[in-house]
Amino acid sequence: KAKKEEVENKKAQLESEKASLDQLRAQLDEQKAEKDRLLKELEKEYVVLEEHELSLEEQQKLIAAQEAVIEKAKQLAEQEKQRLEREAAERARVESGTGSSNHTIVNVGNGKFIRPTTAGYVSSPFRPPHRPNHKGIDIAAPKGTPVVAVASGVVGTVVTGCGEGQKYHSCGGGFGNYVMIIHNIGGQTYATIYAHLSSVNVSPGQVVRQGQQIGGVGNTGHSFGNHLHFEIHPGGFKGQSSAANPANYIRF
Repeated sequence: KAKKEEVENKKAQLESEKASLDQLRAQLDEQKAEKDRLLKELEKEYVVLEEHELSLEEQQKLIAAQEAVIEKAKQLAEQEKQRLEREAAERARVESGTGSSNHTIVNVGNGKFIRPTTAGYVSSPFRPPHRPNHKGIDIAAPKGTPVVAVASGVVGTVVTGCGEGQKYHSCGGGFGNYVMIIHNIGGQTYATIYAHLSSVNVSPGQVVRQGQQIGGVGNTGHSFGNHLHFEIHPGGFKGQSSAANPANYIRF
């Protein structure tokens, strides 16, 4: 009888220990699930913080490239001014001879810049509350949608060779394939940046006209879907901190 009681006590003890282990395992599973949830939230926050944060090295390259073409952009602006003056004088001469005016003037945006894509919608504005480091405007559009120069200027920087996916997140400093154009409008220098391109149609030092295609919308670099990341820097590029809200210059 004593042996039977000992066996039953041992059995009860083992069952109690098993119940305790099961409870501990359940707690550990719950803690692991909570840890996984927190890690996913942190990864999302990382994406928000890091997306479109151009590396310091890449920013320094942009500043150097910009200096090399600023003078050329000024010369282009003077040539453009003279051409417009000649066209205006010729128009006035023709109209004075006919006594009438049949031409139509079409204003796009504010007269200085046009939209950088031929299609798409703004998927993320400039520095929204949940993305304070977003120093441009994102325009979601199908891959290959034409990306155009918002104004005439000189290409300062071109980066190509970047693909899609995590392997390429640091390519182009995070911008993937991108183009920077330097403009001189009304005596002021502007830099515009077109990032995450699927293709690039221009080269450094090339003169581009307003509306000319410079590439196609893509998903290269640190990107999570086909879109154009567009930045504008009044006074020229002095680092990403010099970015202004593109919506103050262009009607989207």
